[in-house]
Amino acid sequence: MVHWAANRTSRPTTYHDLPPEIIQQLADHVPFGDIGNLATVDRRTYRALQERRLSWLCCRRARYAREMDLASMQQLLAEIECIYAEPTLRVEPLDALWPRLADLPEEQQLAAFQRFFEAAGRVPRQGLQIQKEMIRSILNFPNRLQRPLYEWVYADAERRSREQGSTWAAVASLFRCSFSTASRYESEFQAFLGRLPALDVTGQADLLVELAMLLPGMRRGEHADAKIVQYYGMLQQRVQRLPASHRGAAIGMLAHVIWALPVEHRAVHYADLRHLTLSLPDHQLGDALHYLPSVLGVLPIEQQAHELSLLEPAIQRALPEHRIWVALGLLEGAVKLSEALSSQLWRRALRLLDGGDEADVLLVLEEIDDRFIPFLPAQQWENAKNEIRAFVERNPLSEDARAELLGYLEE
Repeated sequence: MVHWAANRTSRPTTYHDLPPEIIQQLADHVPFGDIGNLATVDRRTYRALQERRLSWLCCRRARYAREMDLASMQQLLAEIECIYAEPTLRVEPLDALWPRLADLPEEQQLAAFQRFFEAAGRVPRQGLQIQKEMIRSILNFPNRLQRPLYEWVYADAERRSREQGSTWAAVASLFRCSFSTASRYESEFQAFLGRLPALDVTGQADLLVELAMLLPGMRRGEHADAKIVQYYGMLQQRVQRLPASHRGAAIGMLAHVIWALPVEHRAVHYADLRHLTLSLPDHQLGDALHYLPSVLGVLPIEQQAHELSLLEPAIQRALPEHRIWVALGLLEGAVKLSEALSSQLWRRALRLLDGGDEADVLLVLEEIDDRFIPFLPAQQWENAKNEIRAFVERNPLSEDARAELLGYLEE
């Protein structure tokens, strides 16, 4: 009876009764920019969110400090590394701070880059992505720093353990923009190719994408065509060895550079890529179909319509979140084809966007307008406008989107 009475008179649980771990879980669902306000609710919340608040404060200082010298950057980095209990809370401030290396005097940038790179490596999981972005940013550094930075990240990539994750794909992206002799280019390409067996599946897939992007650089020196054919075939074989769950991006990039092959080799390699694409799981189709339809124009004219029809089962399986990329691939291909096939691709691409976010079609048209529409023959553009009008008529768009699309046709 006493226990029953106590329960009846007990007050309901409120926010102020929540234990610190529950407050921290609630904070996981609050936008990062609002953490400062949440931490001021009461003293208990302030203490429970101490590391989150430190992360938020460091992020604000990294983004909004007008001037940043080496001493202030090092001090801020030291504060970021004081986040011990939840190391992933270092990600936001590190991501905001490292791009400001460019604010430093040139003679300080190399040492600062190395220190920030190592700090990112001490962040579980997400730190690897920061390191990859830092590597790719090396091409934005002053010319005289690029080589020593390249050599430093190359050496780091060689000594990394599997647990740390591979950065070879990011390192290879730097080589694509370097200037070297044809023989040096090939030897460096072979060296990256030789790294593949030692990498895990994700590392192999990422590096294969970069190696495919490097292939056009082989189009110089003696026997260039033979080398392109040889290395293209080697990369395609490597892609076939990957699990289907990791092939999509590499297939797409091999399609993107298929123009580098001699004309007589393109059709057979395209057919192989299409066959691989049809066997992909749904979540991999977006990466492959972003490029595969866009290169239909490199095939013999008599094969283009047939190859497009063979892609249809894969297009139908494209996930909603990937349809914008597939639509872009289709419309990029439309620029290079006959009037009839061009109209077919416009119709198929816009049908793919039916019922989706109306911002998607605006984004697709803006992208195509910037890069391809100026090169469309007049009649193809008229046919395209008809397909856009049909899209507007059959979709329940907002007045703003409808006006923007119709206004786009009048430009």
